Amino acid sequence: FTRNHHLKIPMMGESSMQSLVNVHFRTNDTLSELLLSRNRDDAAMLHFTYNSQLVGAFVCHDGKKGEWVLQIPFFPPFQTMEED
Repeated sequence: FTRNHHLKIPMMGESSMQSLVNVHFRTNDTLSELLLSRNRDDAAMLHFTYNSQLVGAFVCHDGKKGEWVLQIPFFPPFQTMEED
């Protein structure tokens, strides 16, 4: 339960601020080592891609294990999972 629920404070505004499709994946050892070797001192957690086919944010959860999530914005009711 959230603090608002516990204190019986009603939510104001939109119920959903953003809709995302989350794609969890793991890189192989070779790619993980390459990504870590390029950013040893200041490894970034977030990497963004913007092009005509995809807009998304790559989120590094564990660089040594190669664990990532790609977050892709989704805009209902303008998009559907079946068609987009």
